[in-house]
Amino acid sequence: MNINPLGNSAGNQVLGVMVDGKDLRIAHLGSENGQIIIHSLESYVLPTRLGKIRKSEVTFPAAIEDERGDVLGFDESDQESEGFDDIIEDLDEEGEDVSSSIIHIFDKYPLKQARIAANIPEGQATYYSFDSDFGLNGKKLKSRLQEEIAPLAGGSLETAIVDHFKTDSDNLMVVVSEGNIPIMEEILDVKNFLSSGNPYFCQVNANEISLVNLVRLSIDPADDIITAVIYIGADFSRVILMKGKDPISFIQAIHEGYHSPQVCQTLFSKILLEQEEAGIPEIDKIVLAGEIGMTRAHDFFTKQFPNIDVQPITSGPLDTGMLKNEEIAIFPNFAIPVAMAWEALDRKNPDFIRADLLPPSIVENQRSFKIAWHGLLLLGVIFVCMLFLSYFGITRFKEIQALKSSISTKQSSIESLQQDLLYISQLQSQINQNNSNLSFLDSLVVDANKWSRLFAKLSTDFKNINRIWIERIQSTPEGFTMQGKSLSRDKIPVLAAGFSGVNLRRVSRIISEAGQVEYQFELDANIPIPPEKEIATVSDVSSDRNQDIAGSIKDGLQPSDKTISREKSEKTASVTRSNVNSGKKGEFTPLYKGTTVSSSKSKVADKPKTKLAQRKTTSTAITQLYANGMNLIKNRDIENAAVEFKKLVLKYPTSDEAPSAYYWIGECAFSQKHYEEAIEAFTTSLRYNDNPKRQAGMVMLGMSYLKLGNEEKAQKQFESLLDAFPEGEFTETAQRKLKELTG
Repeated sequence: MNINPLGNSAGNQVLGVMVDGKDLRIAHLGSENGQIIIHSLESYVLPTRLGKIRKSEVTFPAAIEDERGDVLGFDESDQESEGFDDIIEDLDEEGEDVSSSIIHIFDKYPLKQARIAANIPEGQATYYSFDSDFGLNGKKLKSRLQEEIAPLAGGSLETAIVDHFKTDSDNLMVVVSEGNIPIMEEILDVKNFLSSGNPYFCQVNANEISLVNLVRLSIDPADDIITAVIYIGADFSRVILMKGKDPISFIQAIHEGYHSPQVCQTLFSKILLEQEEAGIPEIDKIVLAGEIGMTRAHDFFTKQFPNIDVQPITSGPLDTGMLKNEEIAIFPNFAIPVAMAWEALDRKNPDFIRADLLPPSIVENQRSFKIAWHGLLLLGVIFVCMLFLSYFGITRFKEIQALKSSISTKQSSIESLQQDLLYISQLQSQINQNNSNLSFLDSLVVDANKWSRLFAKLSTDFKNINRIWIERIQSTPEGFTMQGKSLSRDKIPVLAAGFSGVNLRRVSRIISEAGQVEYQFELDANIPIPPEKEIATVSDVSSDRNQDIAGSIKDGLQPSDKTISREKSEKTASVTRSNVNSGKKGEFTPLYKGTTVSSSKSKVADKPKTKLAQRKTTSTAITQLYANGMNLIKNRDIENAAVEFKKLVLKYPTSDEAPSAYYWIGECAFSQKHYEEAIEAFTTSLRYNDNPKRQAGMVMLGMSYLKLGNEEKAQKQFESLLDAFPEGEFTETAQRKLKELTG
């Protein structure tokens, strides 16, 4: 036989095991990715019926002789010459044959991965119905039910297994199981001889409940439909009547199986009798299960009930892709084991009626170990100690990590200072080189002063334009080509407007490694036309200024409008470096602020090194605070991001990052629905002249007024944005909002 064990890669697996007379039916089901799959349906014939012949029950030879003849089908004349000892020997051989069969059968299945769900023998389950649960639950309800049922059962229920379930109509149905479960005992007797693993029983259920469960999940009858579930087995057959999904009558089973030619007629009579005595209305549907092919049950009941839908039980939503065609054809024979395995796999499905009749002794024996109270106390002490040690270890680990981080920061600062010294030397060398280049350019016969005018123009524009990096200037027949980058898109048109014959060839948006948005641009323009009378020639401007401007253009330095000034009285010029390329692509680290490069070279060397280091540390701290806030926003930690930006504006209110920090404080407050705080932050941000977030701040200020219901101020804010930036990033947004406000 072809069994489909899934091995170690399998998901949850269950073997549904049902014994009916000599027939042993096993349904192997598995669950993978939420789908219940039927792997195999196998039927076996045991050498003898389980639980019928026991050596301990043998008292007289004649009694055993008769029973053995009934079971094995031998004629009495064949046994008359046998003595008592011969019969006992035959019984032992039969027991050995059953054990061998059990070992042979279950060695084919992966018991290391598969659990077992078994049925209780027919006639061993009794059902009682109650209108309420007496307002109790748990053990108290179980004790009360045993008290109520004991007089009806005619004795004590101490050894019985009692479970209950509620129907959809809120009735309490109680099932009582008394007696042993032979198939379970046989499997446990040979468990040490099973090579496929140790058997583990996860569930025991009654045949009737399993049939009802399969009908509920595979057919899903409507609430007002009366359904007759007919099961034809080997030794017994039965009828269950359901209204909707609730069982309303478990008609007593008949001891006739599919070998009886009158089994269908007997079941038909049972249905008619139950309808007459219990007053059950007309049946709307008949569902057939068990051996319906051999008995031609479908043809019989279709003829008896021509106006009723008669159909065999189906697998419903179960995946039958692994079954052979012949296995699918005999699916009704495996209705009970399939239902038990399905219920064990799908424990969270509310459509199942849960009634677990697994003996407590089996549950206890299957436990790996038991812990007494002192063991639990010791485990508690160990757990507390582990918590303490873990806390101590984590604390020490954090301290070590903090020290490592501090050391790393200091080492980085030392390396940065060393790099600063190298940068100063390189800048001085570049100044000298650029000074030579400027001298050469100014010496050209054709418009010798054109580059001086261009650089003077750029120097003047830098008073109004900040956060612009000029990376490359190249001469062209018509003028020059300029390449650079800006932190604000709006600065690029302002720069371009200062030249004639401008062709803005490219503007692209990029994000640096530090997470900062930058805009790269490239434009063509004409050299500024000289005035009729030059106010000052190149020689009138100090050589240091030419060196500073040339160095700024070559290395992508960003002039600050606060520090670029020309002292006309002294005829000197200075350029303040606010950002220097740190070596990482797209990342610019502020180097120093406020340091003036004068015309005297000796003064550069005389600047105190300690002030330079302080400026470097301050600039690094500002950048770190801003980067921390941006990282927290990316991680959606809005509250802590606002804290970082507030630290920045409190400590460094005049820094270049302050207007953007105020903007992000407003964004954080807006996302937390603190609109008044957002208005205050956006308003403060817009007070800065050099604000890369001006357009976004104006839009968000208008949105904040809208959230507070102040449509008048919101409208004014959107109109101001359109006046200031008619073709800006947020023009469409402002126009749309104005249209919504004005109708």
